Amino acid sequence: MLRQFYSGGMENALINMLNALGAQRYDIDIVVLDQTHPKDTISLFDRLPSWIRALNAAEGEPKLITFCMKCLQRLWERVTGRILIRKNAKVFIRNIEYDMAFSYGEWLPPEFVACNVSAKQKFVWIHTDLDKALYINEKIIFKWKERFSSYIFVSKPSMEKAVKTYPFLAGRALVIHNICDDERIRSLSKDPLPEQYSTQKQVIVTVSNIRPEKNHILQVEVAALLHKWGLPIVWWNIGSLSNKKYVRQVKDAIEEYGVSEYFLLLGAIDNPYPFLLRAALSVLLSEYESWSMVITESKLLGIPIIASDTSGAREQITDQKTGIIANGTAGQIAEQIFSLLRSPKQQEAIRQNLEGFASSEQALREFSLLSSLCKETT
Repeated sequence: MLRQFYSGGMENALINMLNALGAQRYDIDIVVLDQTHPKDTISLFDRLPSWIRALNAAEGEPKLITFCMKCLQRLWERVTGRILIRKNAKVFIRNIEYDMAFSYGEWLPPEFVACNVSAKQKFVWIHTDLDKALYINEKIIFKWKERFSSYIFVSKPSMEKAVKTYPFLAGRALVIHNICDDERIRSLSKDPLPEQYSTQKQVIVTVSNIRPEKNHILQVEVAALLHKWGLPIVWWNIGSLSNKKYVRQVKDAIEEYGVSEYFLLLGAIDNPYPFLLRAALSVLLSEYESWSMVITESKLLGIPIIASDTSGAREQITDQKTGIIANGTAGQIAEQIFSLLRSPKQQEAIRQNLEGFASSEQALREFSLLSSLCKETT
């Protein structure tokens, strides 16, 4: 059960998991409670496997009604800690008892699964660091904790920090890592790159929606330093521009630092993998990241990555071997990027260390174990 369903790391992870699980082993229903289509986002409904029964609870509503519902929903949630649920969502799951039910996404109050879904085991699937994400309201996310068997995290460090912060999670928290569709990503990466992006410069790629916690203004500062030091680079930023306020701040920074010719905001792109494949370096400077799909995707394509020191990066990257953990000021990060881009030998060593990397086996094993445990306890 989700709030919204459009292109982003956790949604891609869900699609990948669904494709990997397969129709022969599972019957799966998906309810999206509050789907909207912000400008410059990509809905993933068309990528759902055909065998899944899915409901977009807001489908068919006039845009004005959906907008008003969303405003009312936010207000009601803030005042009461509860959510407003469309009737068709309740009808969709009526008279069905599920083996497992998941409230997917930490910004969605788990009330619908807790109070409306009949299931033998219920879970909340969390994709961020609870102690760092500003939108987390612990009174809401844990309001129905007695009705859930476990809380699922996507990295071990995130789970450990959550258990330390919220001791009641001890014995009730587990990890299922995010999963990529390895072969699909490698196949899509071979698509031709649009001609307008042909360049002789070294390419840096960042794939992340333009939001404050992704630190694009820091990237602008780093790019300006690299240019000042004479490194011929172009930096492509791929991701939704729907956060208008922050996008404006990033564009102002681009103008202020004079990097508009080579620090480019490309917006959301259906297939970012040809851009990644042709990059010398993938960079992700998030303030926090429980598990980054972009790090996994870069590793699958053999692209060296520099990522900020987040819980996900620490689990995904072996520093100096499969990537570089970035720390410090814009100047210090720029020095790390400058050093790597000036060292073909180090780049090649990282690429060799990434040969044969696969993402799917571990996550499928973890999900299968959870499924088996549920069968044993019911």
